[in-house]
Amino acid sequence: MKALLLRSPGEFSCTEVPSPQEKKGERVLKVASCAICRTDAKICRDGHRDLVLPRIPGHEFCVFDEAKKKLYAVWPGGACGTCESCLGGAENLCPEMRICGFHRDGGFAEYVSVPEKSLIPAPGSMPQSLVCLAEPLACVLNALSKADIKSRETLIVGAGPLGLMAAVAVRTLGGKALLLENNPEKVHKCAAFCEAAKINMTREVPRGGFQVSINAASGITPLSSALGALRPRGSFIFFSGLGGGDSVPAKLFNDFHYRELNLIGAYGCTRAGMEEALQILSSEPSLFSLLIEKKIALEELPDLIPELFTGMNFKIIVEF
Repeated sequence: MKALLLRSPGEFSCTEVPSPQEKKGERVLKVASCAICRTDAKICRDGHRDLVLPRIPGHEFCVFDEAKKKLYAVWPGGACGTCESCLGGAENLCPEMRICGFHRDGGFAEYVSVPEKSLIPAPGSMPQSLVCLAEPLACVLNALSKADIKSRETLIVGAGPLGLMAAVAVRTLGGKALLLENNPEKVHKCAAFCEAAKINMTREVPRGGFQVSINAASGITPLSSALGALRPRGSFIFFSGLGGGDSVPAKLFNDFHYRELNLIGAYGCTRAGMEEALQILSSEPSLFSLLIEKKIALEELPDLIPELFTGMNFKIIVEF
């Protein structure tokens, strides 16, 4: 079968690889679509702490059961189900976690083997390209679930796909959202989505009035903006991780001390979160379709990966 094979950081290509063999508790199914995440690009260029090589990347994907003619979203995690985290509903923090595209092969291939318990039926006639968005939206929902969003004002820093999803999710959860983006090109690019979703956006960093903020873009500048916008005893959701070369100034840490801010970590998503994400996506398909920039063939993917580091893309979908 055809797949994107990552041999080592910086060494990847589309090539023929053996088809996966079915194992106990797993299904080998045809990949329908796989969305490209900036993390996929980072994995291909720099590697990742969870990456086991060689590897077929791709963790935002859906599969098609050719026998049953049914489409499934795939929760990319594989948890033990018996540890304290799993039993407490936080299987995304399972110490035995094995993630598609990191520890095991993912969705940039014609076929993939996935745990049967990771399969989530897609609602009705939901387009397969939208089913791929369930994983990133579920990550957003996981992050927002850790703060009291309802009836509160939340600042979302960064107007990429995750930031836009976060703004819609805040609204869905009964809160008020303001999106901060100071890149003129990105402001222009997301204008249609913001208008359709009735999302308010600003290019000026607000100071000191928000109860909740979240960084939906990586780097010290978005982090600093998110913290500076909080009122005393506000809550910062640390959603987008920093790069290995980023150094956090002491002043940012001291803000937590002097203003009694709350730091909330958020990582990955749960199966239940993906089920909730699918319901949200299926309720507004025309809106979320605006986040899909283009659909490509697998063979186009290697040449596209460097472009993802510009941070200017919406969602690009590999279709099989």
